[in-house]
Amino acid sequence: MEDKPTGNDRSSIGTILGATAVGVTPTAVALDPTTEHVFVVCSGETATGEKLPSSVVMLDASTGQVHRTVEVGYDLHAIAIDSLARRVFIADSGPWNEDGDPVEAGHILLLDPATGDLLGTSEVGIGPHSITVDSGIGRVVVTNGISNSVCVLETLTGRVLWQVPVGYNPVQAAILPGNGQAVVLNRSNRSTIVFLDLQAGSVLQIIQVGKVLSDITVDVVHGLIMAVDHDASRIYVISTDGELQGGLDVAAGPIRLVHDRISDRVFLLHRTLTKSGEDSGGVTVLGPSARMGLRPILWTVPVEGFPNSLTVDERHGYVYATSVRERAVSILDVDADTASSMVVKVVATPMAPRDVVVAPHAEFVFVICDEVRRDRVTMGTAIRLDAGPIRDAKVFPDM
Repeated sequence: MEDKPTGNDRSSIGTILGATAVGVTPTAVALDPTTEHVFVVCSGETATGEKLPSSVVMLDASTGQVHRTVEVGYDLHAIAIDSLARRVFIADSGPWNEDGDPVEAGHILLLDPATGDLLGTSEVGIGPHSITVDSGIGRVVVTNGISNSVCVLETLTGRVLWQVPVGYNPVQAAILPGNGQAVVLNRSNRSTIVFLDLQAGSVLQIIQVGKVLSDITVDVVHGLIMAVDHDASRIYVISTDGELQGGLDVAAGPIRLVHDRISDRVFLLHRTLTKSGEDSGGVTVLGPSARMGLRPILWTVPVEGFPNSLTVDERHGYVYATSVRERAVSILDVDADTASSMVVKVVATPMAPRDVVVAPHAEFVFVICDEVRRDRVTMGTAIRLDAGPIRDAKVFPDM
């Protein structure tokens, strides 16, 4: 696939190029840059109370065409891809009881990204919540929210090496590149961050940070950890050896952040809901890292409705914020000089947008959408958007 030229003509960005029906209740999406296949994970859960088969839909990133649909598992909801090992990892929570709790250990499904074939399954803990891959050392980290543990797997075989107790309610992990470690977020009213040795399967240290953490990411440019505190409306900066560098007060209701490595800007998604039912949301832009990793707040841009996900496209230079309630995707210019010039376009979607995946070397962005109906079962949709011109940047990170 040939790259688009760089330029300032942004009229094409966000143009809907096509829509493809996928399974019932899409919950996660990921792209394999090697095969240029998009994988959409569908749980089969419905608002009508009917449980339909879970499925994995494999699409062509260039055309949006369905290559294959695999009905597998019981309750699929998370996905990660290791393009070096050529493996797709999908979390299956298994059956749930009437209270909404899993009744047995979950599994990780191992798929071939080229064919979609199921290569094997591995039993993990109860309530697998997230999957994170360290391609450098060939490890997969699975957080098990109900059994309060983390499983470490081999990427090539999917074999479980260790199941490590890490504390209450682990929901997310992030890789510390180059040192064989990961940090795990335990979410509670006194959240903790666990430093985990992926080579030995052991806990190195546990630190208590803030109140209720909602997101954690690693700033690979500066070698720092950034944690979002939803209740305290703060971002904490932590060194890779666990030392708190400082905190920054931000807009109310922060839930997620992404880091653009080219501009060294951080984009923070936040949302609030008042007692009267009114909602508001926005994206706060933080400037390049300064002293001890702290960053200046540049501005905040309102986002349509009650935003729920945030994705950065470093190659084209845009941030995508989805809003389920407004059925809209806001496209923001990463390199904007002012708040007023940041919103490039707001794209109306036919269904509620849940998440966005970027094809790093392609011209398209995929948005997975669904529609919650209590009177009938509806199929999810993968919408393909034009990614716009390639960013005018001299150096692109390894993506």
